[in-house]
Amino acid sequence: MESISVGKEELESAFDTYRQNVKLEKLKEIDLNRVVRNLHENILIDKVYRFLYDNSSKTIEDIKFEEIGETISK
Repeated sequence: MESISVGKEELESAFDTYRQNVKLEKLKEIDLNRVVRNLHENILIDKVYRFLYDNSSKTIEDIKFEEIGETISK
């Protein structure tokens, strides 16, 4: 198992960016705990996808057009 986590600095940076893009009036109406949880989850998901992509084989096998048609029709 890989240990993928979100650092405090990453979360603070994401929140600062979010805060800069939201008007002050709207910010007062928002559940900030929920925003932080969503930011954390989004950063974590991004890291997992990046890890999976970086560790994949990234090769394309040669498949004949006829084989693709057979696979799709199944």
